[in-house]
Amino acid sequence: MFRAVALKIIIGAAATAAAVGLTPLAHADQGTYIHMLDTAGVEYSSPTNAMIMGEAVCSTLEEGRSGQQIADAIVHGDFSSKDVGKIVAAAVIGLCPQDKPLMNAAFGTHV
Repeated sequence: MFRAVALKIIIGAAATAAAVGLTPLAHADQGTYIHMLDTAGVEYSSPTNAMIMGEAVCSTLEEGRSGQQIADAIVHGDFSSKDVGKIVAAAVIGLCPQDKPLMNAAFGTHV
């Protein structure tokens, strides 16, 4: 049950990011990623750890992992399912915009 809720939240966060006009940049933008986490109220221990987490989202997408595997990896970091969605959306928008199609495939979204 928790996993299904986590995936729904991730999909919702990604769709929300797209709906408000947060279009991916042509290249990785660490400042945008950190700003999105801060604006969304995602708490992290340090900017360095936040970057490691965001880069892990991107590399996991690029490895072809499922949305559930990505969510599980982040939730195991003591993040709520709501924050998981925010982290995935921020990572794809700020750090790996080229992975948007991979996110859509992993989570079954079309944003």
